[in-house]
Amino acid sequence: MNRNLPHAPALNARSYSHRTAPWLARCFRLFLGSWGTALAVLTALNWPVMPTSARLLAVILVPGLVWGATWPRLWARSVSFIADEDGMYFPRNAWQVTSLGQQAPEAWLYVPWNHVQNVRLAKASGENTRCIAVDVCISAIEKVDFFNSVATPQDAATARVGYTAVAFTDWQPSLREVAMRLQHLQGRSLA
Repeated sequence: MNRNLPHAPALNARSYSHRTAPWLARCFRLFLGSWGTALAVLTALNWPVMPTSARLLAVILVPGLVWGATWPRLWARSVSFIADEDGMYFPRNAWQVTSLGQQAPEAWLYVPWNHVQNVRLAKASGENTRCIAVDVCISAIEKVDFFNSVATPQDAATARVGYTAVAFTDWQPSLREVAMRLQHLQGRSLA
């Protein structure tokens, strides 16, 4: 039976955390910060000769780029799911808001392996990118709370009745390796 958890599960040596690689997040933050800084310097040097529209654009872009590079909360929720021998854990929709200016409290959905089927490599719907896809048995409320912003695979129509197909695309070194690891964890649990 699925359960809501108030915080992320404790990781152990056999756990797998599907997340944006920390080095990639650091590179992206460095990229945003560098562009923000370069744009700020160019704007300051050329302010007198810049047209009003270019000034307005710079005034909007510079703080946005610097904010994106320095705001840690933007990068904190880069985990798509966690898997261990008991099942899979999914974080609450990261962008869901409970009231203006506030994030929803942290919550995780535990789905035991007997409610997870068809771990596979697939193509993400609407894209031509490879992804890890799984079929999960979840309620309509769980789908809204935890999977509203999660992609679906192109083969979503093949999911069994009562199951929802979800897809996770990310910068993983080998999606085939991730699929094999999840199948191994699922096999150990159901054996």
